[in-house]
Amino acid sequence: MYFEEDCTYHIYNRSNEVVFEDRANYIFFLQKVRKHIMPCAHILCYCLMPNHFHFIVKVKKEGAVFFVNNRVNEMQRLTRAFGTVLSSYTQAINTKKKRRGSLFAHKTRAKLLNDTKNDYAFSCFMYVHQNPILAHLVNKRVRRVIRQTLTGAL
Repeated sequence: MYFEEDCTYHIYNRSNEVVFEDRANYIFFLQKVRKHIMPCAHILCYCLMPNHFHFIVKVKKEGAVFFVNNRVNEMQRLTRAFGTVLSSYTQAINTKKKRRGSLFAHKTRAKLLNDTKNDYAFSCFMYVHQNPILAHLVNKRVRRVIRQTLTGAL
């Protein structure tokens, strides 16, 4: 992943299994996000689903800075921050479940949203917010309030 300062990105990854089983898992993951990601990026929105996550972030100057890492020649701080969050979360889940190996199925992806020629940024923003609705993870009342809010009906 390569990040430019003041640019907005959709960052996401998924697993082939459930990675957030209960409220404690979500909170633990978000604590790691607060510690590692927030110094590098403004989080505009996010969605944690049972087997994947989405973040829309605007990169701060600190997140675009390169530094020398002992494994690779250069790495940006935001890239390293996401790596730290996922690695430490995976280690905690592996210890808890007495399992081994990767928890997330793929490399974390980042798509630039600053292209003004299309409405991908808006579509992405709506998708992230509607993801739990479309997956029927929230009750009907909450779905109605979210839909009204997103369409400006309130």
